[in-house]
Amino acid sequence: MDKPKDGGASATCEQDVKIIFCDLCIREIEFENRRTTHFNKEGWLNLMKNFSEKTGREYDQVQLKNKCNADFCEDVVSKEI
Repeated sequence: MDKPKDGGASATCEQDVKIIFCDLCIREIEFENRRTTHFNKEGWLNLMKNFSEKTGREYDQVQLKNKCNADFCEDVVSKEI
């Protein structure tokens, strides 16, 4: 069952996108573009640019912030531990 009946992206593809997004977030944290609990302007710009380059999906800052909710990367991180 790779693709849903409506012809949308497969769950595996979505999991790949989550991993890419989480890896990019970790990278920005390592580059110290998150001084508190949120990314700074440079961090968000880097996330938007790099996410678009890696996935081909154009998301603005608000859309990426919506992906940054507390549970988004939790399943990815827990699988890597």
